[in-house]
Amino acid sequence: MADSFNLGSAHGEIVISTDGATQSINSLASSMRSAGAAMSAAVTLPLVGIGVAAVNSAGEFEQSMNIMAQVSGATGEQMATLQAQALEMGAVTSFSAGEAAQAQLELAKAGLDVNEVMGALPGVLDLAAAGGVGLAEAANLTTAYLNSFGLQASDSTEIANMLAAAANASSASIGDLGAGAQQGAAMFAQAGQAADDLTSGIAILTNYGLTGSDAGTALKNTIMRLMNPTKEAAGLMNDLGIEVYDATGTMLPFADVIQEFADATKDMTDKERDAALGTILLGDGMKAMGPLLKEGKEGFLEMKAAINVQGKAADTANARMKGMNGAIEYLMGSIDSFLIKAALPLLDSLSGIVRVVADSITAISELPEPVRNAAIAFGAVLAAAGPLMLAISGIATAIAFLLSPLGLLVAGVAAAAAGFVL
Repeated sequence: MADSFNLGSAHGEIVISTDGATQSINSLASSMRSAGAAMSAAVTLPLVGIGVAAVNSAGEFEQSMNIMAQVSGATGEQMATLQAQALEMGAVTSFSAGEAAQAQLELAKAGLDVNEVMGALPGVLDLAAAGGVGLAEAANLTTAYLNSFGLQASDSTEIANMLAAAANASSASIGDLGAGAQQGAAMFAQAGQAADDLTSGIAILTNYGLTGSDAGTALKNTIMRLMNPTKEAAGLMNDLGIEVYDATGTMLPFADVIQEFADATKDMTDKERDAALGTILLGDGMKAMGPLLKEGKEGFLEMKAAINVQGKAADTANARMKGMNGAIEYLMGSIDSFLIKAALPLLDSLSGIVRVVADSITAISELPEPVRNAAIAFGAVLAAAGPLMLAISGIATAIAFLLSPLGLLVAGVAAAAAGFVL
């Protein structure tokens, strides 16, 4: 298109043609926009995805660490040590660093101090991996054993091994063992029984169909009836020669308690035995002692030996890391820990930027509706243009617009307005 300008009394005409320039620049803008979209899909978006993943992982990790500091009262030096342990566990186990940090938090919430948390974490991770349970469940189960039986945090590995071996040696799952321990741990510990006695009992009862909390409740009530028998029960135990305490007043180990009942009832008919067990142990206790007597002291000790195989949890957890799937889990854990390490130093700055953006959004929402709608529309156009070539293509389009007749008119009006203001 050609534009003519009246030169007054002079004869002649100056023709300014912008068609070619406009077309070329529009073509350039279109090409850049296409290139921007292609490069965004091939390069920018994957990089953005990695960046988002890093920030998300680091943000969740940071949040767990912040809460951990509040719950545990850990010093800055202790928090640095906890952070390093979580990142290491994320790199070498089937769990991410964020999951390891969450497990640390669960242990702290259960009352363990910082050193105990660090001592217990490897066992908790092994237990969760071996049993296929969540880290929160594994942490709660571990601390239940630690607290109930007065064990040290470093014994968490032993607990993990015991539970993993019990799951392998019986039809009980880690969930069954946990539910049973929740019911029976406190009473077994009060009676001076060992943690592996309770676990062996739950494993045996599970094989007989008495699972989870039912098994734990039956064992708990057995102990309670022995600790505080009714008058009738005490008299019958005396008549049968059943003595569950030694000369010092300490309850016998549970295997010997089973033997006491086995010796006292061996010559009885089924009817006589059931009546005696019902009188002494009542309903729930009778449900536990029946299967235990079928196994006998020898069968109980065999189960106890089976669940005390060392390294069982670690072996099962390590098995998850073998083969192709294990290699992928190992790789993903290493990448996750790397991304968290890379992103953590940037979170303070990024959080400040995010808050500025949030404040800006709030400010936009308070603008008059026409201005707000224009801002939203402009943002949508920018977002659609492709993040990599957006600025360049936008500039090219703007130049093409300014060289058009309408653009020249707009520019003229803008200049006139500026002159008027000045």
